[in-house]
Amino acid sequence: MKKILATTLLFFAIQSVTFGQGATVTLGPEMKDIKKNGFITNIIGKDNDGVYINRAITKVIIAIAKSIYTIESYNLNFEKTNSAVLEKKEKEKGITHNHLFEINLKNKLYSVDTKKDLNNKTKTFTVEEINKTSLLPEGNEKTLAEYSFEEGNKRNSGNFGFNQSYDNSKVLIYYALPEIKDQPQKFGMQVYNDDFKELWKKEVELPYNDELCDIVDYRVGNDGNVYLLAKVYEEKHNEKKQGEVNYKFHVFYYSKNDKDTYDMPIDSKSKFFNEMTLSINNNNEVVCVGLYSSENQIYYSTNPSTKRDKNEGTFYLRIDSKTHKVVAETMKPFSELMQEDEDNNDSDKKKQRKQDRIFMNYDFRNIIHKEDGGVIVVAEQFYIHTVTTTTRSSSGVTTTKTTFYYHYNNILVLNIDKNGNYIWQKIIPKKQLSTDDGGYLLSFAM
Repeated sequence: MKKILATTLLFFAIQSVTFGQGATVTLGPEMKDIKKNGFITNIIGKDNDGVYINRAITKVIIAIAKSIYTIESYNLNFEKTNSAVLEKKEKEKGITHNHLFEINLKNKLYSVDTKKDLNNKTKTFTVEEINKTSLLPEGNEKTLAEYSFEEGNKRNSGNFGFNQSYDNSKVLIYYALPEIKDQPQKFGMQVYNDDFKELWKKEVELPYNDELCDIVDYRVGNDGNVYLLAKVYEEKHNEKKQGEVNYKFHVFYYSKNDKDTYDMPIDSKSKFFNEMTLSINNNNEVVCVGLYSSENQIYYSTNPSTKRDKNEGTFYLRIDSKTHKVVAETMKPFSELMQEDEDNNDSDKKKQRKQDRIFMNYDFRNIIHKEDGGVIVVAEQFYIHTVTTTTRSSSGVTTTKTTFYYHYNNILVLNIDKNGNYIWQKIIPKKQLSTDDGGYLLSFAM
């Protein structure tokens, strides 16, 4: 039985779901007075006693906005049982601390932070256990990773990333080293077990110059091997070249053994992959899902700030991590999904416009691996568009204002078996819009 945690604007809920059956939803209290009480930023984890969340509260002190972050615990009836403020690290000359998030690992809570030391030009990644009763730090901070950015500068000092294996037995600390023009992209990786005991580490460089390669995603398998998904450009860092797409996706494989490295281009002879994400299943196979189109082109709306991907359907790939061969590959056109609620009186052009609008600009939020080897894939329609207006007052003063609109719309859910057969695909209708607030109170979490 799978457990799913979700939050929305008005409530957070816990669901017990057996896929193929109905879902039971328990609603918590409505969130009121966001300015006073703040908003939930993350669900840290759950145990037999309840759930743990992060909350951010913004307060204005002498015209300066200051964010206060807290950890809160709730019982299974969604009654708050405790709350504690996350105290910021003391400031030191030339040293800045950045609190990232909390994690739940092996039924323990940890606070994750980074430290940037301009004096020694180093960046450090640390974890510290949080007491589940008091929600306060235990005082046992541990450094997991550190690198030097001597070749970079204040703005180009690299960055850390973090990922857990699907069974939570392995932890990956990933760091991108400072970019150097016309040089291959370099990064480091360190893999730990669930007690933060180091298993292996290495620094590597991709076989492509930094200007021609973007890291899209990174994952660690249950076996401790690491996989990177990258977008590799053929010529310059442009999405298009002469009207056609100028990149391909690649999966890079790394392990403790230096000889076990591999660069696998992901391509399809008949379709073009617009978007892609990856996950590693319990058999340590690579699962890629994404959106495809028949034409090797990217479409843009009349608003230049908004890219419109003309997506025709979704695809599923399963790759054997030992042979690096695709063992299952399927594609599902959106036209089949549209037929379920299609108005037969609509013209073909109107149907196509409706399909293009419904299935543009999706971000993949989660891949849930089922016990039978299949997956549940969850994606959300998300995009930002801007409107700039210029006005002139009676005194001749010109004022220009740019408004940012954040759109979090439909949720797309796919149920796919281990052979790539689509059991069902559904659209959950949703439309959320906000302006100039970063969209923090929209979307959902799992």
